[in-house]
Amino acid sequence: MKSGSSEDGGGATSQPAPKEVADSMPEDHLDKPSQWATGGDAPTSKQKGFIASLERQAGEDVTAGEGLSKAEASSRIQELKEETGK
Repeated sequence: MKSGSSEDGGGATSQPAPKEVADSMPEDHLDKPSQWATGGDAPTSKQKGFIASLERQAGEDVTAGEGLSKAEASSRIQELKEETGK
C-alpha cells in the first residue's frame, strides 16, 4: 500500500511562483523580441493583421508578415510604425 508521501515519487513538482519567474527576467525582456521564449513561433493573427494594415498605409505590397517568426513580426511592426508615423 502506498503511503502518499513524497518519498514514493507521487508528490507534486516544485515550480517557481510566477512572481519569482518575473523577478528573474531582465526588465527589458519584452523590448527584445529575439529573447522571447516563443519568438521563433509563427506570428499571431493580430500581428499578421496589423502588419497588413500598416503595409497598406505605407503603400507597400501587403505580405501580412508571411514567412516571419513572431519576433520578426514584432520588429517589422516597429519598422512600419516608424515609417507610417503611427
